[in-house]
Amino acid sequence: MDQYVPLDITEKAKNAAKAYVFREKENLQPFDCRSVRIPHRVKESERSKVRSRGMDTISVDRQDIDMRYVEQLVDPEQLAAIGQLLKLANREIVDDSRTLTEVVDVLEDRMNAGALDETVRGHGARPRKQEILAAFNRQRFQKITPDRKQ
Repeated sequence: MDQYVPLDITEKAKNAAKAYVFREKENLQPFDCRSVRIPHRVKESERSKVRSRGMDTISVDRQDIDMRYVEQLVDPEQLAAIGQLLKLANREIVDDSRTLTEVVDVLEDRMNAGALDETVRGHGARPRKQEILAAFNRQRFQKITPDRKQ
């Protein structure tokens, strides 16, 4: 556009594109920043309590997990289910050798098989894998060892 009059600059753009020099793809090294994160079991009391407070917080043994910026959560019951899943994972699945993704995959498999119906459906809303991972990532009391993938 030049003073509200359309102009055809196709040839000028093609010439500019031909003059541009691209880097050779053969010289580029693959970039892999994935890391293996291994959660460690948290010591919990005999009467471990999990509570959810609204859409913001999950409380596990008086330790708060701030879920305020996980926008995909739409129901407070999802937070209650996530809290129960974190407790279950700590008791039965976390074994200092499984990665964080593997732990959540085991939880997903159990939910898909119906083995956790009383845990998840009892709260009315099933959380997704991403929300469970977000809760693990926001736990300040759980030790997670970062270990670069070989």
